[in-house]
Amino acid sequence: MLVNDEPRMNSSMLQRRRLGMELRRLRVTAGLTLGQVGEELYRSSSTISRVERGRVGVTPRDVRDMLRLYGVGTQQQEALLQLALGVRRRDPFWQAHGDVPPEQRTYVGLEKSAALIRQYECLAVPGLLQLQQYAAALSRVLFPNATVQHIERHVGLRMMRQALLLDDDPPCFEAVLDEAALQRPVGGRDVMQAQLTRLATATEMPNVTLQVIPFEAGEHGGMAGPFTILSFRDPVDLDEVYLEYSAGETMTNTSTQLQRHKLLFHHLKRVALSPEASAAFICEMANRFGGSTP
Repeated sequence: MLVNDEPRMNSSMLQRRRLGMELRRLRVTAGLTLGQVGEELYRSSSTISRVERGRVGVTPRDVRDMLRLYGVGTQQQEALLQLALGVRRRDPFWQAHGDVPPEQRTYVGLEKSAALIRQYECLAVPGLLQLQQYAAALSRVLFPNATVQHIERHVGLRMMRQALLLDDDPPCFEAVLDEAALQRPVGGRDVMQAQLTRLATATEMPNVTLQVIPFEAGEHGGMAGPFTILSFRDPVDLDEVYLEYSAGETMTNTSTQLQRHKLLFHHLKRVALSPEASAAFICEMANRFGGSTP
């Protein structure tokens, strides 16, 4: 599936990452280490590193101090300070979701600007295609100590994110699912039947491609766990890999991890059923749960 060439709106998270990349380039050009910059700004080297990777925000004042330290001219300083001011503006998307962990917030922010989303799931339906009842049932077991309000906000955020696939200029979404994600009746048989019907409908969307790896395919490289690769239109924006663990999640754009997971996703697509056969397989699974698909 080809990626649309029309420009997508850049999220503040993507702008923050661009700012960090430019600050890192200027620091390296100036011949300074993270430790040296940290000492001058009274910040830890790990904080400077997170700023350069776009993982945490930075105040315009700190940006100004960095640029002066790097010997950057007035005109370039002004352009980057304006970018820093734009990044600092609070995104209304997060006003009701202040308790979202930093890594997940970074992911959602970058997801909004992605042109291509490639996702592998081994145990659950991808969040962008989950029904509200399915998402709620899953959240209750994943966050057993969470309040009802927390669960509702978590599910609400997931539902808000799904509008991305229906935008006028939506990203291409390619997902590979292990059969286990279709067999487990999350929320009960009725909810699961409805969820599978939702997946069957999603296979008809022009920007969505779903493939299923059946049990009969045997072992495969995706058994280590789920992952998502985000790709962007502008070559200056490096792809990101999002990895989920039982203890949390992490994001990386190192060349080693990017290459590894891109090759793995390519392998999983080859092991999986074709999109057409996968759609038929999903419909068959929905029927097994006691309903019929369109």
